Amino acid sequence: MAEPPAHDVAAGEDLSPFFEVAELQTYEDESRYEHPGESSPAWHEMLYSMGLAPPPPHLWPLALWAEQPPQQIPQTTMVLKNVPCNYDRQKLLGLLDAQGFRERYDFVYLPIDFCKGGNYGYCNINFVDEASATEFATLMHDFSDWEIPSKKRAIVEARRDGQGREFLVEYFRNSDIMHKDVPDEFRPLLLENGQKVAFPAPTKRPKRPKGFPHARG
Repeated sequence: MAEPPAHDVAAGEDLSPFFEVAELQTYEDESRYEHPGESSPAWHEMLYSMGLAPPPPHLWPLALWAEQPPQQIPQTTMVLKNVPCNYDRQKLLGLLDAQGFRERYDFVYLPIDFCKGGNYGYCNINFVDEASATEFATLMHDFSDWEIPSKKRAIVEARRDGQGREFLVEYFRNSDIMHKDVPDEFRPLLLENGQKVAFPAPTKRPKRPKGFPHARG
């Protein structure tokens, strides 16, 4: 969300005097209440309809900012939780395809606990569009028909700290999981039209993962 513009109002300042009840009337000089480059601002009309006078011009930038709707970011990145710990990436991809999502996802990452040898019980999946992500969340929430016997029931949530394939690529490209000694099957998988594509190279040297047993130095 965009930051509010700078203005002259001090923190905690009481603005109520600027919103005194006023009679509905036409100002003698309407132009002096218009924001430069704007004509009949929508919030002007709203205040009039409530029987309120508009704030003084120096407060208009704040009012105009408040009028702007928040940007809607498509929710395409889902986190699948309660994945059985003995699932590997290949089994996960098979599950996604079997549930009807073949070629509808373009990023998959199943984090692995190198010390214990299994996954951490969750994975990140980005879908090619919001409709596919929503369908996945509806279909897979409370899912329990795993390939491997398990009593776990899946939970699906939108990733909270960021959304989209571009975000995920930038988030992981310099992480320790991209170290040269980590096998490909343990890394994030990037796809286009269902086919694996090369992951963008790190912009700095990744650190070796903690507990990774095959590091060569």
